[in-house]
Amino acid sequence: MISAKDFKAQWEAEEEFELVVAKADCPRLTSLPAELQKFLLEAGLPDAAAPFLSFDVIERHGLTEISEVWGSPDDYSESEKERLSRYFIIGSDGSGNPLAIDTDSNFEIVHLDHDNWFQTVTILNSSLFHLAEFLLLVRDMVSKAHNELSETELEEEIPARYKGELFTRMKFADKKAWRSGGYWETEVDML
Repeated sequence: MISAKDFKAQWEAEEEFELVVAKADCPRLTSLPAELQKFLLEAGLPDAAAPFLSFDVIERHGLTEISEVWGSPDDYSESEKERLSRYFIIGSDGSGNPLAIDTDSNFEIVHLDHDNWFQTVTILNSSLFHLAEFLLLVRDMVSKAHNELSETELEEEIPARYKGELFTRMKFADKKAWRSGGYWETEVDML
């Protein structure tokens, strides 16, 4: 498990995207375990990261519930608000789907599909710490490809050999979340 200090040091070594941290006065922060609070306050997450992820919502709005940022409160029935209240948004993917901490499922990181009003929930990572490790793995793979390949070789996409090496590392880093054809493989394949 990567610590806040180690993640921050490793991420900032590349200086591509800034880390954004949670606001200390965020009311929902106190409902998270101490180690998650520490991570979000001390290291945070990058404002943007490959593959097509954004976490700037943490800095702008703190940890929010879906019904607070998607549509208007009147768009949700009381039962929908209750069902979705377990998810604290930490970011989004390139399509605008929220990424969230699932407070009812051991604080896993999940992806919620907004196209079907958040009915489809997919595990992204087993924990915030695993998400941080995956972000570093993807960033390092992209950096390695850019350092080793010419502009011509990178014109279309990063070659499969780099992605295959990344997928092997991901499987080892978070066995519970890794699935062939799952979120990470699908998104990284587009790079």
